[in-house]
Amino acid sequence: MPPAFYFPENQTPPSDLNGADHSSVAKRRPFTQDEMQLHNLEIQTSENEMHLPKNQINLSNSMAEKTKDPEVKPPSPDSPGDLPPSGNRAAKNPRRVSFDPLALLLDAALEGELELVKKTAKEVTNPSAANDEGITALHNAICAGHLEIVKFLVEFGCDVNAQDSDGWTPLHCAASCNNLAMVKYLVERGACIFATTLSDHETAAEKCEEDEEGFDGCSEYLYSMQEKLGILNAGVVYALYDYDSQNSDELSFRDGDQLIVLRKGDDLEREWWWSKHNDREGYLPRNLLGLHPRVTVKREQ
Repeated sequence: MPPAFYFPENQTPPSDLNGADHSSVAKRRPFTQDEMQLHNLEIQTSENEMHLPKNQINLSNSMAEKTKDPEVKPPSPDSPGDLPPSGNRAAKNPRRVSFDPLALLLDAALEGELELVKKTAKEVTNPSAANDEGITALHNAICAGHLEIVKFLVEFGCDVNAQDSDGWTPLHCAASCNNLAMVKYLVERGACIFATTLSDHETAAEKCEEDEEGFDGCSEYLYSMQEKLGILNAGVVYALYDYDSQNSDELSFRDGDQLIVLRKGDDLEREWWWSKHNDREGYLPRNLLGLHPRVTVKREQ
């Protein structure tokens, strides 16, 4: 009989084993002392496992399984939390941050960052491009008082007569700051002296801030230029825009044309001056004229 069927001494064996004739069963030799100790140890170990909590037995089995050599599987790239593999392999759908060159140009002009203005001015399609309110980099640089940036932008080709959504030109902005140096610079680079805003129809001279420092000098200069336009240089003025005549007594001209003012406006036609273009005479609108032509820039293609 195998050792597992031995019973303790205080337990009665089953009746089917009592009194049975076992003469035909082969005689088993008795256990030695060492074999008996080993047998009792096996029984004790088996009984201890039977009384272990189920989760403790499973944990032991689980730990045993972990001691085996696991099958190594490569991480799934779609699993959440997995890091991308190292090496030259690029991450899936990498995010790239890019900045609008025009937005950078507008901000750099306002903040006075000349080197960044120079860099971004070359990256935009049109340096006179404006934001949703019609404000250009030149407007920003003037309002912030950055004369060196103003000079760079004008020489780079920014429009000195660009109007924002309210009709303010760079000259209006400079006048509202009573910045005489900027006002003179813009006039000498082809700013329209008689350009008016859309809402209140005021010229740059009327935008000078009376209660602020520098008002007297800025206001006097602009009103003086209004008086001298059409008189200085023997009446020579320059067209700052293209214009096609609407009536038979008007003159057509193109941006940059040289014109001669023969008679400034009268009481009936204050804003229209009788002038000469080549061999023809007629009226032309004063708000499209300047003492100097626009700055023209030719860039390499």
